[in-house]
Amino acid sequence: MAYLPRQEFADSDRGFITPFPDKLYSADGRVIFDASRDDSIADDAPAPDSVNPSLWRQSQLIRKGGLEFEFLYAPDTEAPEEMHIWPPQLGALTCAENANHSLHNIQTPRGARTRDARNFARCLDETLERWGDDRDGDPVSLHPQPPVEAARPDSTETDETWTMGVRRGVPNARRGASPDTQLTVTGPKATLVGVRLKPAAAGQLAKAGKIKLEGDGGALRTLAGLLDEFDPDFPIVTP
Repeated sequence: MAYLPRQEFADSDRGFITPFPDKLYSADGRVIFDASRDDSIADDAPAPDSVNPSLWRQSQLIRKGGLEFEFLYAPDTEAPEEMHIWPPQLGALTCAENANHSLHNIQTPRGARTRDARNFARCLDETLERWGDDRDGDPVSLHPQPPVEAARPDSTETDETWTMGVRRGVPNARRGASPDTQLTVTGPKATLVGVRLKPAAAGQLAKAGKIKLEGDGGALRTLAGLLDEFDPDFPIVTP
């Protein structure tokens, strides 16, 4: 691809102060970064036969620019192998096609294999946990619907805290506490799962001393009003 302009290489030198050290070490002396591993990707090095020339050129520019990247492995989402990418110097989060308005591999208009929607949600939520508060502007291909916190279950068995809420009829649970929590529910994990499935029973469980409620109890009544009661033995196929 020698015909392509080289201006990008000059642009990447703009404001250049000093290169990264050849090696970075952890606190215990282990090498965690070795710049010499990328010596083959020099500015004037031709792309090897095994690499697409356009991708090779992009790698040269990234190495020249000294950018760092953090990756979140997101398997079996939009494709069997996917990654979410976060370059902290740019503050630009990209999730490829893993989140868009169509979610085309959950509702598959093209007839592709349907992916695991729960896994989709897990990977996207972990992405927001890691980098959602640090991004600069709107993330690329990511349209979050952050939950409105209704309750914060605290497990007395595992010493874990989760924040649960509902947004547009979809329940969400995220590890950690939220400053906007309306109600904190504390108790054994199995009981907390029962409260999530049947929040109307929380009052009776609290009176029996099986869980502890702190805050606005109306949050659970609101949650209960969003759920339907149904017969678990309903006929899957109606004759």
